[in-house]
Amino acid sequence: MPALSKQQQKLFGLALAVKRGDVPKSQVSDKIKDIVDKMSEKDIEKFAKTKHKGLPSKVETLENQLEELINKISERKWSDKYKRSIDCNNPKGFSQRAHCQGRKKK
Repeated sequence: MPALSKQQQKLFGLALAVKRGDVPKSQVSDKIKDIVDKMSEKDIEKFAKTKHKGLPSKVETLENQLEELINKISERKWSDKYKRSIDCNNPKGFSQRAHCQGRKKK
């Protein structure tokens, strides 16, 4: 199982060093201690030996990706060029009709 990001690979590299006794447990965070206690050296090594080339620095969580996608969709607006190209005498579809009715009110 390779690491998914450079940050994850570095974390598991430090965990591997602790597991092997190269770094004392007193110098690392609780997260690394937890990894060392719960995983075998072989499993930690699979994550730690991942090459950095082609990996992102940090993997975004699914929640963050979903939030960004929602923001992009909600921010999507018609360009001025598109608005000018709409023929209000013959609108095509509900959205164009609503746009033309709003335009008439102004």
